[in-house]
Amino acid sequence: MAGSLFTRYIGLDTTEAKRWVPQVEDGILTLDLKVEGQPVSSNRRGTGESARETE
Repeated sequence: MAGSLFTRYIGLDTTEAKRWVPQVEDGILTLDLKVEGQPVSSNRRGTGESARETE
């Protein structure tokens, strides 16, 4: 199953990256998609430099 096809099937908007806090219920990792996810931005540098090299 492809992730993008699944999110489209369940109607999850993926135009903006969001973060949810997962919960474990009866040994199954779950996300409550009824709760608004927190928008996130990329922390990737894109230049190949590590965080230590730029400090």
